[in-house]
Amino acid sequence: PEPAKVEPAKVEPAKVEPAKAPPAKVAAAVPEPAAGDELAIKGALEAWARAWSAKDVKAYLAAYSPDFDPPGRTSREAWQKQREERVTSPKSIDVSLTFQSIKVNGGEAVAVLRQAYRSDTLKSTTTKTIKLVKTGDRWLILQERVGG
Repeated sequence: PEPAKVEPAKVEPAKVEPAKAPPAKVAAAVPEPAAGDELAIKGALEAWARAWSAKDVKAYLAAYSPDFDPPGRTSREAWQKQREERVTSPKSIDVSLTFQSIKVNGGEAVAVLRQAYRSDTLKSTTTKTIKLVKTGDRWLILQERVGG
């Protein structure tokens, strides 16, 4: 017997909508970020990682804004106590950062980075998104979360 003929399916061309122009943005009165802001943010986060690696709790915690929002429903006091224990208890810590992006918007910024953490008890590499706020002439951590 002769094989049945299979008709190819008819494909309708997709309807293409004309691109709509985004509404014109009105220039805000926010000054353009200084070219040095990205470098200052990298420097602040690298100093935070060095303080952590050196187990320097005071310098490590100084990298956080007084308005830092601890993850979960933890109070700032409980979070700080937990961080002190986690920074001081391992025999050795090595934290290194690889920056993926830094976006500055006025006095706030968002940095996405890969954090490699190694201690005598734990080794992990995670992507972190860190929100920073400019306080005086320093960039401080306002919020941090795992994920890009």
